[in-house]
Amino acid sequence: MERAEKRGLSPVIATVMLIVLGLALVMIIFAWARSWIGEAIQKDMGNGPEAIETFCKDVGFNAEAKISENKVGVNNIGNVPLYGIEVIKKSSGGAENIGGARFGNGLSQGRGEKVDIPLAGIDVNDELIVIPVLAGETNEQKKAHICDEEFGKLANII
Repeated sequence: MERAEKRGLSPVIATVMLIVLGLALVMIIFAWARSWIGEAIQKDMGNGPEAIETFCKDVGFNAEAKISENKVGVNNIGNVPLYGIEVIKKSSGGAENIGGARFGNGLSQGRGEKVDIPLAGIDVNDELIVIPVLAGETNEQKKAHICDEEFGKLANII
């Protein structure tokens, strides 16, 4: 009986293939994890950079919506500059984001500005919640941070 000669991969090639497979898996897991963990946005108000989320509680402003002009006016009464606003309409049917706007150079303390927001379909029984948007920085660029809804203010509708 003649034995058939069996051939397999050399141990060196098998080792290289395992290393390449392991690196590919690490890269896939890293890319997936990076999408879950955002880059930290920081803001510096003179005491060194801090996470921007900590400044949302210090924002102070008044908001007024003028339906006939499709404008929302904001007056900054706090010491944290506002970069913009997002407006949410709450009604018996639920909540919906109706738009947002950014202020040109930011809105520092004591300043006010009116921005265009589409207010069509707003009813007297609706509530408009104006949510502050702050400007922060990452390692690479400036970035906007929309505060949580709990830091929003109810706009006076006129």
